[in-house]
Amino acid sequence: ASKPSNYQVQKGETLFGIARRFGVKYQDLMAANGIDKAENLRAGQTLKMP
Repeated sequence: ASKPSNYQVQKGETLFGIARRFGVKYQDLMAANGIDKAENLRAGQTLKMP
C-alpha cells in the first residue's frame, strides 16, 4: 500500500498496527504526531505520516 500523508485512526486500531501496515516505525509515528504514549491514540484522530 502506498503511504498516505495523513491517516484517520479507525476504532480498534493501534499505533503499532498502523505503523506496521504502512512500513514505518511506531516511534517515528509517535514523534511526527507529538504522541507521548501509544495508548493515547483514539479513533477519529488524524495522524501525520512520517
